[in-house]
Amino acid sequence: MSSWKRASKSNRKVHREGHQPVARQHLGLLEKQKDYRKCAIDAQHKERTLKLSDDVHRDREATDKHTPDQLALMQTQDLKYVRMKLTVERRNLGLKSRQIYVF
Repeated sequence: MSSWKRASKSNRKVHREGHQPVARQHLGLLEKQKDYRKCAIDAQHKERTLKLSDDVHRDREATDKHTPDQLALMQTQDLKYVRMKLTVERRNLGLKSRQIYVF
């Protein structure tokens, strides 16, 4: 039974990282393991984002290509939005619809 008590992990003291001593606070925050882990994961993500081949930086290939039908729909929606804003401004100014010409 005594050998079980010595081998048991439940009796062990939990390791906690120490705080920054007051005398060393002028050096900035003390980096803990969780901070290092975040920094390392971010660095790995950035490295995967950059696609290197033959030591040349390359951008990601554009995967968001619109079909001609989608482009036509977006253009008509833009035109409708501009016309709607024009009528709202005309109403705010109190002008008649024929006094402002849009080219």
